[in-house]
Amino acid sequence: MPVAWKPIADSFGAIVTDVDLSAPIDKELGGELRRLFFERRVLIFPEQDMSPAAQVAFMSLLSGVIVEPAMAVGATNSVPKNDRFVFISNTDKGTYGPETDEVVFHSDYMFTPAGALQAQSWYNIENEVESRTSYTNMVRAAALLPADLRAKVEDLFVVNALAMTPGFRFDSRCRMSRVPDAPHAVHPIIERHPVTGDEFIDVSPLFSSHVLGWDDATSEELFAEIEAAVYKPDNIIHQDWNLNDFVAWDNVAIQHRYVSADREGTRTFRRVIANPYELSALWAGAEAALWQPPTGDIFAA
Repeated sequence: MPVAWKPIADSFGAIVTDVDLSAPIDKELGGELRRLFFERRVLIFPEQDMSPAAQVAFMSLLSGVIVEPAMAVGATNSVPKNDRFVFISNTDKGTYGPETDEVVFHSDYMFTPAGALQAQSWYNIENEVESRTSYTNMVRAAALLPADLRAKVEDLFVVNALAMTPGFRFDSRCRMSRVPDAPHAVHPIIERHPVTGDEFIDVSPLFSSHVLGWDDATSEELFAEIEAAVYKPDNIIHQDWNLNDFVAWDNVAIQHRYVSADREGTRTFRRVIANPYELSALWAGAEAALWQPPTGDIFAA
């Protein structure tokens, strides 16, 4: 039986309306959900009663659900190290923030040689404030890239770096001179999706440092051209969070951006990720042997 869903935009995003994810997912339903995921890239399931085990079961349809090592960059880490979920929260249960009002567009782990994580999901378990996650489709952006810009970038490589070294804020681009201090990797600006084979643009405001072989100023000019072509209103969809919303997205094809209207109220998401490789393999491959995750407040000025 086909899954009932409503499009968010013509080209991507779906609100799934008739699936109870607290119940076991049989083979037929699982196949339909996986097909819909890679077709629509972002799936929103409102008002789900979802345990950690149910979230893991859903994400297992997409790839192997992997353990996320505790970085504890914000407050404390209350999740046992071997559990396959973490919290994104401004409370003391948070493994990660958000402690800021905004995190700019990016795909998680795009700074590693293997590229971005294949899929990730958030389930809203505490929601006292207005908050929004926006998603932009980098596959659609590649397909609609103006011909002159495509000709300019199709043979170029980008250095993507983790801009979480001390002294950087999440809304600042990692400078070329600091890249050796951070995990980083080189990728074609136009990449191929490992599951669907679609072309996508592998540049983001958060993680992209510079074009390989170019200086900062010239790289910034090109990045500005790319971002003007990519982050258009007709290529962005929005999720205004409600309690018990569950969202899963293709973290390779889709970049996300988080915004909260208020720092004060409690907000917590439970995150589960799926990927062919464990994170330890991704971290080991990033070219920064002496770098260690920060332990202080990476959001401080």
